Amino acid sequence: MSLSASEPQKYTLEEIELEIAELKKKIILSKVNHHMHLHLCIPSFGLWPIVWGYITVAAKIERNKYKKRLNELTKEKELLV
Repeated sequence: MSLSASEPQKYTLEEIELEIAELKKKIILSKVNHHMHLHLCIPSFGLWPIVWGYITVAAKIERNKYKKRLNELTKEKELLV
C-alpha cells in the first residue's frame, strides 16, 4: 500500500535530529564571504559586484529554504517529544 500525497511522511526522532543537524550545518556553510568578494572587486575593475550580488541573493534564498525546513522539523520534533 502506498502513501497518498495528502498523508505526511512520518520520521523517527533520530531521523529528525540528524536532519536538523545537517540543516544547521548547511545554513552556516551557505553564508557569503563578503570580505573576500570585496577584495575581488579590485582586480576585476569593478565588475565583480554583479557576480557578488547574484551569489548573495542565491545564498539568501537557499538559507531561507533551509530555515523553513528547519522550522518544520523543529515543530514535528516537539510533537514527538
